[in-house]
Amino acid sequence: MPGTTRVNQTTDAGLFALVDTPGADAVGDTGAGAAEKEHALTAAQKADFLIILFDAIQGIKQTEQALFDELVGLGKPYLVVLNKIDLVRRETEKVVERVVTNLRIQREQVIAISARNGEHVDQVLLAIAKADPEIVAALGKALPAYRWRLAWTAITGAASTSAVIALTPLPILDMIPLLAVQSSLVLGIARIYDYKITPQRARELAVTFGLGFLGRTLFQELSKLGGPPGWLLSSAIAASTTVVMGYAAIVWFERGEKLTGASLAQLTKTLTDYLLTALRDLGKKKPDKKTLEEHVKDVLEHSPLAQDQHALDQDTHSQEA
Repeated sequence: MPGTTRVNQTTDAGLFALVDTPGADAVGDTGAGAAEKEHALTAAQKADFLIILFDAIQGIKQTEQALFDELVGLGKPYLVVLNKIDLVRRETEKVVERVVTNLRIQREQVIAISARNGEHVDQVLLAIAKADPEIVAALGKALPAYRWRLAWTAITGAASTSAVIALTPLPILDMIPLLAVQSSLVLGIARIYDYKITPQRARELAVTFGLGFLGRTLFQELSKLGGPPGWLLSSAIAASTTVVMGYAAIVWFERGEKLTGASLAQLTKTLTDYLLTALRDLGKKKPDKKTLEEHVKDVLEHSPLAQDQHALDQDTHSQEA
């Protein structure tokens, strides 16, 4: 309800100190509204991360635009959250797109939520992790239930980068850049699962899984069948081997188990088929790096794996059986 919060309210949320401020879109230099705005801006100046909350019903008026520019001017990492989305259900995407246009930001910087029913509130935490990677390890340690989602965020980023690397000719599948990305992914996932590991050990694990060799073998098998252009096949394989690398690391750090070669091969083949199907609409002409990276991220973030690790677990267990 507007006007409910008049002064800053602070609570210890364990991992965070969370500060709820008064509405800061007051007009004028005097009066209660101006004092509330001063409280809010003081808190924003001291904060490490800003969640800038707007009302989906109200939209972005001139005062909200000015406030947003002022907050962004503080130079803090931030996220825009659009509340009361349950009240504009049929117009959700239109409302979000208007906010994106008016604030001149990217779509992924806006999370539409309903504080009333809790819809998408968990996505706020994950979006903070994306915007501020340094917090990922702390989140994984403090909130074990979120580890898969945090790890998946790291995996999608590494997989999209791998796909771009593989736009160059096939030999890149076993070259240093791809191994560097996958080693970094293993190290990041180790931090999420609070597993002590050195960068050198992460690289050794990446080599041990042997997915570079597996990727080359899969490319040779599929290329004989014709069909997709070489760049698409190599990008899909590079992305899928990176996803499987991340998953294998999770299984290792979480359960102390090493996936069998047969399981790794089956998972890689399944994911490659999935990505080839999803990426075909890019056409036969090789896309630019940004387009491919965004497309791979979008495909993976909308896959069943984004929500549930067991989608991969089932494939693994059926293969082992």
